[in-house]
Amino acid sequence: MEAKSGQEMFEQLKRNPAIANKMESPTDLAEARRRWNRCRADPRRKRIVDYRDKYVAHYGSPQSAPPQYRELFGFARATASALEKLAHGTGVVRVSHESQLQARKASAKKFWKRMKK
Repeated sequence: MEAKSGQEMFEQLKRNPAIANKMESPTDLAEARRRWNRCRADPRRKRIVDYRDKYVAHYGSPQSAPPQYRELFGFARATASALEKLAHGTGVVRVSHESQLQARKASAKKFWKRMKK
C-alpha cells in the first residue's frame, strides 16, 4: 500500500464519507480534522514550506526568513497531534505521543551519554 500524506488522508475521508462513518470514534475524527485545518492555516507552515522548497529540496531564493527551531518543533507537534487524533479515531492506536516523551527523553540521554565517552 502506498504511503499517503496527511493532507491526502483527510481529503480521502472527505471524498469517501463511508470510510469516515466506519471510524470507531467520530469525536476523535472531528478533532483530528479541526487540528489538521488549524495546521493548514498556521502562519508557521508557509515559512517552513518555503524553507523546505528553497533550501532543502531545491536551491532557490527564499521568500521569507528561515523558520526558528521553536517554530519548526511547535508546528511538528501540532501536526503530530492532528495525526494522533486521526489514529485514535480509527480505534487502532490509543497511546498519546505525550505519554511517550519521558521514555524517549530517557533513551536519548542514555544514548548521548555513551557518545560522550
